[in-house]
Amino acid sequence: MADGSGQSKNSQADQQAVNQGYNQFHLHHHTSTAQTAAQIQQQAVNKQLQNSAQYGPLGPLIALPEGLVQGQNQLDGQIQNLKQGMDLRSAPGHSTANYMGISHQQLYDSVQSVDPGTVGDVGSTWLKIGNSMAGTLDTVAAALTTSQSTWTGPASDKARTSVATLANKSGQAGQAAQLAGTLTSQQADAARNAKASVPAPPNPAYNPAAAQQQLQTIQDPFALAVQGAADQKAQAAQQAAHQEAATAVQAYDTQVQQTSTSQPAFAPPPAVTSKGPGGTGGTGTGSTGTGAGVGGLPTGGGPFV
Repeated sequence: MADGSGQSKNSQADQQAVNQGYNQFHLHHHTSTAQTAAQIQQQAVNKQLQNSAQYGPLGPLIALPEGLVQGQNQLDGQIQNLKQGMDLRSAPGHSTANYMGISHQQLYDSVQSVDPGTVGDVGSTWLKIGNSMAGTLDTVAAALTTSQSTWTGPASDKARTSVATLANKSGQAGQAAQLAGTLTSQQADAARNAKASVPAPPNPAYNPAAAQQQLQTIQDPFALAVQGAADQKAQAAQQAAHQEAATAVQAYDTQVQQTSTSQPAFAPPPAVTSKGPGGTGGTGTGSTGTGAGVGGLPTGGGPFV
């Protein structure tokens, strides 16, 4: 049975092999713990709530907005780190829509048709793939180091160099997937907020022509004044709700457009050519990532972007 000391020595040796592999074969370091926007926000809020006693009786009310601010700062930091060294896709142009010129019903339907849960699941999948790809570099680094004691010669050196090159490309692709996942999770939060912020159209809707026609049938001056005031109130409420819906959808489109400007362009994999008995093998190629609309990959567009 191995004691703790033996396990510690093995762990140190493993870490030394990993470090040597990174240095000797020029492997790039990538984080393997990228998180979704919701996870980052929730952790920041929870941390603030745990320390809310320092603010006194109003602690939770103060801690919540402070946690949201810190969470947003941490999310921005993760995005900026993941963007380092990445080729980014061309973003869609800014929306030129006149949101108040779009009917309230259409604005409402445009956000209700989006499923934030599905968009969030897509973001989580991207992050899992990216974290997994980025996390394999430690294993590759250790393997490259330890293989030198059992496999030597020019062929082995060339093979290790090729593996290191492929590992760096894999890590870069993993970083791109992490960035796509983080931004897609942001779009899921934006869709969730939009659905909660866009009010349903009044039912029944205020109809100026019908209201005017009704007023013409009222003979009692007092009843006419009461109905006129009620009509004005209904019209003002309907216009305010329409403005609220337009503002919320515009904010949603802006958020989606902003995240789209940071979406990664997935580069083709490195060419891999092999020679066998039948001659020269083919060269592998890839394609850049594409996607349009919320829920598309790796970027999305709002209802009126």
